[in-house]
Amino acid sequence: MARIIGLDIDEGYIAAAQLSKRFKQVALEKSAVFSDLKEIQNQPWLKGARVMINLPAQVVLLRTFHMSPALKTRYRQKDIKSFLERQNLPLKLEECFWDTFTLNSNLNLVAARKEMVERYVAQVEQEGLHCQGVTVSSAAIYNVFIYNYPEKIKERIAILNIKSAASDLVIYDTRRIWVYPLAIGKKDIFTSPDSLSRFSTEVQRTFNAHYLQNPSVSPRQPGFFYLSSPEHTENLLEALKKVLSDFQLNLLEPFKKIKGKAAEAQNLSLSIGLGLTHLAVPGGIKLNLIQERRKKEESQLRFGLLRQAAMGLAALAVLVLLFWNAALLKNLQLQLYAYNETEVQVAQALPELKALKEEKAGFQDLENYLAKKINQQILYLKALAVISESKSAFIAIKELEISNLKDVALQVFLSGSAPTYDEINTFLAKLKDNKDLQAVKVVASSLPATADKALAIDFKLRFEIE
Repeated sequence: MARIIGLDIDEGYIAAAQLSKRFKQVALEKSAVFSDLKEIQNQPWLKGARVMINLPAQVVLLRTFHMSPALKTRYRQKDIKSFLERQNLPLKLEECFWDTFTLNSNLNLVAARKEMVERYVAQVEQEGLHCQGVTVSSAAIYNVFIYNYPEKIKERIAILNIKSAASDLVIYDTRRIWVYPLAIGKKDIFTSPDSLSRFSTEVQRTFNAHYLQNPSVSPRQPGFFYLSSPEHTENLLEALKKVLSDFQLNLLEPFKKIKGKAAEAQNLSLSIGLGLTHLAVPGGIKLNLIQERRKKEESQLRFGLLRQAAMGLAALAVLVLLFWNAALLKNLQLQLYAYNETEVQVAQALPELKALKEEKAGFQDLENYLAKKINQQILYLKALAVISESKSAFIAIKELEISNLKDVALQVFLSGSAPTYDEINTFLAKLKDNKDLQAVKVVASSLPATADKALAIDFKLRFEIE
């Protein structure tokens, strides 16, 4: 059963909703609304929890492109990145966390500068939470709507989400989505009747401008839904009705299809949408700006665990060999002692004496063999330790080949990849500085990145250790 906590952080309040999905049914397990992130410490079910957070539409780049048939068929990450890099984007993809989603035949890009995303992630992780994903608030709004109103997936819909400092107008028409950030929030529009009227007029102006530029083929008027705090619902509804008289206005119900109820239903709408985004509900938008970073972190964690397990098994093997060797030596000493005691008695039994001497020689050979194997295991562990200490976090080790050069030395071939030659040169310099290594050199390396391709540099090193 999948489980996640949607964490909606707004000015003056934080809403948390823990959702679970069993088969296709989503249920609300726990929820809370509080005024400060520090209050997480008072919520035992939130300590160390996995959370999904959102960025406001005002701080992200949103672009829609018609998807070519070839791109739609392959739909691989590298093909999408190559396509996006050819577009005239105001931000460089390598400077952003980004992700895409498709609706109908359109590819939708959402990107945000890395420092902006890192600031939001650090805000929750410093409270002991584990951030599993970052999405944009408009995606969460769409998901909470489409999950609760699946019958309207082919209709024209407008959703107004009012937050403390800003608002979003999300328009959905013929499987396309538009997002219009409005720099007006609750703290502005509910201060006086005039400000509420101005906000309603701004919504109408934005809505009309959209359909002047994007006329719809459908003659039906779009449905209009809105999200807001319960204490302001009546005032907002009256103001919107005056300027949007042709529309039927509805308060979006976040628990229409979700099991469970909560007293703060409207305040939980966006946090529920965040949870639905992570759970990837049918018909919804799956969007996570830090998805690639999470995959990389998990890959590095798995590699670290495998390396620790390998070193642990190697150390265990060495201990077993040492104990085995000690037992054999003790047995040999006991037998030699017994042979010496009975040497006079068996002096006349030459055949038996000859057999005992041959057995003694066999034990001596076994002792030498075990000593040689132990030395090789120690050198192997030493080579792994040198590589681990010398490489940086940006170098990925792909293959390690170790062979016996002679009785007291090993030859090591190491293959890996790095983002730059500087990383490889630093790694090579550290290996050469190690007094236990000889003949350290680069055997092969690939070409560096070009202007239109960001490729890792593959390399192969060789050294000897004794």
